[in-house]
Formats: sequence, C-alpha cells, structure tokens
Amino acid sequence: MPETPDPTPKAQDQINLTDEESRIMPVSGGGFEQSYNAQAAVDDKTNGVWFTWRGT
Repeated sequence: MPETPDPTPKAQDQINLTDEESRIMPVSGGGFEQSYNAQAAVDDKTNGVWFTWRGT
C-alpha cells in the first residue's frame, strides 16, 4: 500500500505571499524565476488575437 504524503513543508519549498497567481518556473539557460504562464494565438483570416495566462 502506498505511503501517505507528508503535508509539512520541506526546507527547499518556497511560496510567494504577495502574488499567489505566479509560480516558480524553470527558465532557459538553467535556473528558476517567479513567473506566469502566458499564451497567445492569432487568427490570420480575421486578425483576431487571443491571449490567456495561467498562474496555476
């Protein structure tokens, strides 16, 4: 039977108390930054632009 995960935070765990929408994400070239996940799309027939972002 699998073990129940330990809910207590580990020493390396991090949290942003001022912006709960952002996340610590890996960046190109190595390392991590406090970031957002943004996505955009363009419809070439109508020139419509759609933009979304996710913090989670």
